[in-house]
Order: sequence, then structure tokens, then C-alpha cells
Amino acid sequence: MEIDVDKVIKKGIGRIPLVRDKSVFSASDAGQCLRYLYYSYKFPKEEKEEKLKIYALGNKVHDLVKEAFANYNKIYGDFKELYFEYPLEISLNSYKIKGRADIVIKTFSNELIIIELKSSSDISKISEPEESHIWQTMLYMKGINANKGIIVYIEKSNLKIKQFSVSFNETIYENIVKRYEKLNSYLMEEKLPPAEFYFDNEKSWMCKTCIYREECFSEIAIEQVKLN
Repeated sequence: MEIDVDKVIKKGIGRIPLVRDKSVFSASDAGQCLRYLYYSYKFPKEEKEEKLKIYALGNKVHDLVKEAFANYNKIYGDFKELYFEYPLEISLNSYKIKGRADIVIKTFSNELIIIELKSSSDISKISEPEESHIWQTMLYMKGINANKGIIVYIEKSNLKIKQFSVSFNETIYENIVKRYEKLNSYLMEEKLPPAEFYFDNEKSWMCKTCIYREECFSEIAIEQVKLN
């Protein structure tokens, strides 16, 4: 029997396309392109194999860090409580925002601190946290009534760390909610959102690996014909 190991890995880490509930939004989608999210609700697809591999490796790195936190606290007892994959929910009008915080620390003064983990191939290029990661952490802080979060970037090859502290900001939170309100309206009206990343020089690179690239670019071509 011949075994194609590469095939086993690709298929073994594959995931069934997520069928989304229109009344539930994910906190991890806070910084995503609205058109991508619209498509993901209307036409669920599995991510590309290479991206699934990256996700799988990132999850393993996160597991190592969580294990390290648990072991550290058993030895030194610096934290009153530790929670991993802590579920949270924010109810808003006709929908909810749900998520799972990687690590939640309760200090002995009963302060809650969110630890959000992000894996990276090269942390030397990171000088500040990504806006989308700040937004995600902000939602987690709102969800459990915490005022402090720490976004941690971990280099996958050697576990080097860069961390950034963020404080809860009500204005930023309200702006995040406005984006979810827009997405909710587009879904309810079945109206395709603008391809915002395509026209954003800092984010247009994400279009290259988007699983809805073909559908989106076809729509852009139609939209441009209509404008002319």
C-alpha cells in the first residue's frame, strides 16, 4: 500500500465549511473585510489547504503557551485563577457577538486580564499590534468586563515573544459594533457590501489569498462597467 503523507496531512487537517448563523457574529471577524464576511455567510467554503496548515501550526503553538501558563501557575502561584478558551457573548439588538479568549487571568486583586495569542513567522517585523487584533481583544474585554488586554505575538520557529498592552476604549468598541451593524444590515437586505480591502492599499494584499477572490473580482468588474 502506497501512502501519500502530504495528502493525508492536507485532508486530515481540513475542516467542513462553517454554516454560519446570521444572528451570531464572531469576535475574531472584527477586522475582516465586510464583503468576505458576507460571502462566508451566504456561500460557506473551506479555506485553502496552505492556510489550513498555517492555522493548525498556530494552534499547536498556542497550546504550548497555554500549557506553559498552567505549569507556571502551579509552580509559582502568581495568578488567582487561569481560564483557557474562555467563552464570552455580547448581546446587541438582533444579533450576538461570540468568541473565546485564549487566556483569561484573574489576579489576587480580582482584576481580569485578557491574553490574546497570535502566531507569526517573523516577529522582528512587528512594531505594533494589528488593528484587527486590537479590535478582537477589545471585544473580549467588553465581554468579560476587563480593562486590560495583552496581545502576544509568538514566532513559530523558536517561540520568541513580543507583547503589547491594550486598555479598553469605549469609542473603539462602539466603532467595532458599527461595523457589525453594517454587516447585519447587508445580510438582512441581501445586499453585497463594497470590496473595501480591494481599494485599501494597506490591506489589498489579503485579496490574493481570499477564497472568494474570483466571485469578488467578478462583481468588481460588473460594478465598474455600470459606473462607466
